[in-house]
Amino acid sequence: MFPSDNGYFAVALTVSVEDPTRRSLQDPQVFDAAARIFPAGRDWLSLDHRPVTPVHVMAGLNNQWTALVDDYGPQVTGLISAGDSAIHTNPTLGQGIPLALRAAEWIARHDLSDPDLTTSYHQWRVDHLKPWFDAQAAADRANQERLRAGVHGAPPPPVTGDALLHAALPACARDDLEVARVRAQVRHLLLTPDQALAQPHIRTRVQAWLRSNPHFDGVPEGPDRSLWDEATRIHPSTAGQTAASGM
Repeated sequence: MFPSDNGYFAVALTVSVEDPTRRSLQDPQVFDAAARIFPAGRDWLSLDHRPVTPVHVMAGLNNQWTALVDDYGPQVTGLISAGDSAIHTNPTLGQGIPLALRAAEWIARHDLSDPDLTTSYHQWRVDHLKPWFDAQAAADRANQERLRAGVHGAPPPPVTGDALLHAALPACARDDLEVARVRAQVRHLLLTPDQALAQPHIRTRVQAWLRSNPHFDGVPEGPDRSLWDEATRIHPSTAGQTAASGM
């Protein structure tokens, strides 16, 4: 769910490219029915709202790291890259623009005539931007495995170890103000999830939260496969029913 300005909000659903039901979600009535089986979607779509767009499809949610320096040094000189030409991440976490701005700030603070600029910029990117790329790629791999399991009717892969701590961080933040502050730093790209959990007092608080919530398994809440298949079955479309709505 994406609340926005002036009474607008948007609903987004993520499915595996292997899911045979994905094309049916382009039908506005099917999309609406599928969104309503999730608590957040049901709550927002139960408000008095008027659809303002058709269902849009976003594809190409890939992650790509591009470097102009390899083990032998710069592949090209006199050129540095920023934005999507340097690092592209799945936009679901909204990291693209912040990472581009951080790169632009670094470039603006350095002498562009420095012959070592390409190498020093590359090393800075590896140290300060690549952890965010790696975190997004790891999250996407975990989501892909979970969604693929659902498509084939298998239980989701178990979430254990540090992966469970990562999954518990946002849940714990809803109950613990100190963890919530650190979680905000993660969301605003001031700390990576690993850096947040490397703080002993934060790690201890998240572990204590897990002991108090033994049923938390790190798997996002959602419908079972039979309910999803029923909701995404093609029905006659209702004109005007859409994914983005206004209140």
